[in-house]
This record gives sequence, structure tokens and C-alpha cells, in this order.
Amino acid sequence: MTLRRMIAVVRGGGDYVLGGETPRAVAQGWLDAGVTPEQAEDYLAVGCWGPSAVASLVAAGVTPAALACPRVLEAVVGARQDAAIARGEIIDPDDDDDARWVTDGCLAYAVSAADTGVEEILAAIAAVADEDRE
Repeated sequence: MTLRRMIAVVRGGGDYVLGGETPRAVAQGWLDAGVTPEQAEDYLAVGCWGPSAVASLVAAGVTPAALACPRVLEAVVGARQDAAIARGEIIDPDDDDDARWVTDGCLAYAVSAADTGVEEILAAIAAVADEDRE
């Protein structure tokens, strides 16, 4: 029953999720990664299409809502800009194109593409929480 449910979930995810594979094979990959159909559905809804990325996010406690939060994206972008400045790169302060700093300006996509790590997202979530406490 779980495999059948996961097949329905991955079919609903479209080409990014299927990647040319059969729905059954893709669904089994998600299950093998330890992801439930409900988790897959929730993370796919925000654009996270990689089962190993989702498994890592779930294990770290990163929710789909956190991935979709503009403030968390802003914190990741800010940290990357700060690192670039520290390396001596010149940053245009008027450049507000997040896609320059995070794949397609989307954390969920960036994690799926392995361009952004879970640790980086956890640091951004902590930075946002620190701002909220101030």
C-alpha cells in the first residue's frame, strides 16, 4: 500500500521527480531513502525533488515551511554574500537577484541539486530565530 501511495505522489511531481525513470522505480527510491509518502508530498509541494535531500532535511528537522520561508532564503544569500566579501569579491549592494546566490532563488531546488547543504540551511534558520529573539 505504501509503494502504491508513493507512486501516486511521484507521478504528481512531474518530470523533475521522475527524471526519465519509471514511477515505480522512483517511488521505491524515495522509500529506500526512508521518506514517507506524506513527507514526499510535503517537500515536493515546495520544490524539493530529491529523496536523499528530503531524507537529510527530515533527519535535521528542516520543515518544508522553513525551505519556503523568504527570511531563511535571505539569510542564506546574506551569508554567501558575506563570504564572498571576505574573499575580496566585489558585491553590488543593489543586486537583489537571489538566483545569483542560490539555485533558481529556491532553497528547496538548491538542496535537491546539492548546491546548498542542510547545514547551511540550519545556520540560516538559526540566524532568523536569533533575529526574532532580538
